[in-house]
Amino acid sequence: MTSAVPVSIPPSTTAHPDTIGPDLCDVNAFAEGTMRLTQIVVIVTTTACVGYGCQRGPDTKGDVRKALDQANMPRVEVRVDTDEHIVHLQGVVGPMPSSAPRDAC
Repeated sequence: MTSAVPVSIPPSTTAHPDTIGPDLCDVNAFAEGTMRLTQIVVIVTTTACVGYGCQRGPDTKGDVRKALDQANMPRVEVRVDTDEHIVHLQGVVGPMPSSAPRDAC
């Protein structure tokens, strides 16, 4: 009497000679590639944002000038001392308009 002995054949670790490129059915390899691409995109985007943000400083003189113009004070000079972090204002300020009419006596 002969009995059949089950034999297990290990899966092939090499690609079939007719296939070209990576095995697209390998979900783990696809997930790893996608994660790696996502990491690269995040790093490049973060680096670009930080680089752009560090090149520009606040426009203190322009912001103060705009506020003075909106307050109808065009004859005030603005000078920014970046070493001491001080804004110097010099000029003539006219009378402030009264919002309530004055009583005539």
